[in-house]
Amino acid sequence: LFALLGDLDKLQEAGCFPDTKLSIRDFILQSLPMKPTDSLFNYYGYLADHSGLNLKPGMHLKVEHAYFRPAEAGEEEHTAKLFLGISTAYFNLQLTSDGRIRFRQNGTAKYAPPSLVHGVHDEISDLAISSIPQERYFRFLFKTYLVPQKHTRSTAIVGATKSSQLDELDKELRAHPDEDCKNTAANYGAVCFGFEGFVTLTPQVKVELNGKTKFIDSGTRIKDLLSPSQADVLKSLKIQRQFLNSYYDLQFDPADPNVLSLALVARDRVTWSNSARALH
Repeated sequence: LFALLGDLDKLQEAGCFPDTKLSIRDFILQSLPMKPTDSLFNYYGYLADHSGLNLKPGMHLKVEHAYFRPAEAGEEEHTAKLFLGISTAYFNLQLTSDGRIRFRQNGTAKYAPPSLVHGVHDEISDLAISSIPQERYFRFLFKTYLVPQKHTRSTAIVGATKSSQLDELDKELRAHPDEDCKNTAANYGAVCFGFEGFVTLTPQVKVELNGKTKFIDSGTRIKDLLSPSQADVLKSLKIQRQFLNSYYDLQFDPADPNVLSLALVARDRVTWSNSARALH
């Protein structure tokens, strides 16, 4: 499938689909019938065996960095005893006038405890994310295959002019996890921004829940938004998803609870009866 998508990318770049506003790759992926648990593949190309998720304009990116004091002789590293605190920063993914994506920090980083800010200035390299070169496509690579034990890099963001470049780079890094991400990316005409230490990246998407706009973590399912008392939610549940700039109702059997495992994507609209209360 990814080889086919790469070929379609090249055809579109050659002008074979001049009237397609959506990229032909996204058009194909979003048209594929998928199980509720696999909807992230349709919109963000996420598959468990690829361990990467495409980043889109309009997303937020939450960056959490945990800090530990150095271990002394005889101490185990990175234990709860050595934990100093955590910093949290948010970034917006913005679309430029020439169709590229840029990262812009949203507000200032928060520290817990607040005193942490005075001791970690030299370690907050992840905040340099705003300096990532602008590209048309970006992908977030998870830790699962990217980090050999001897490396300190915890995760990375890669960017390129073409989606097919990211597919090739993704494949290369999975096959050779010991390779330097930045140098490997350069071989494919791409860029790589690696995060050192204990860093967690969480892409967030904007959805509408009972008429209220909210950013939620990527991968959030409908059932994650509901309280335990949801016996009647299926009777009132309505889900709308955008396709080609129009909204369509998602059809499902109101007697089948599997729909509650649907992972929401950007611009989804979900409504349900107030009797099934949402979690805050």
